[in-house]
Amino acid sequence: MIKVSNMNCGKCNPQQLDIDFSMAFQPIVALAQQTVWGYETLVRGINNEPASFILDQIDFMCHLS
Repeated sequence: MIKVSNMNCGKCNPQQLDIDFSMAFQPIVALAQQTVWGYETLVRGINNEPASFILDQIDFMCHLS
């Protein structure tokens, strides 16, 4: 579990960013070459919120857009 309040984006007010979420890296495999081609990140809120909700909250609080 990652607490966004532990991160520092330079524009954030840590008191406003109390979002708990889990993150996992899943390999993307090139089957023909039998190699790992890359990774995708899977993000989910601890209360089953979708990744879009978590990222929207971070974007809104940090004014990144």
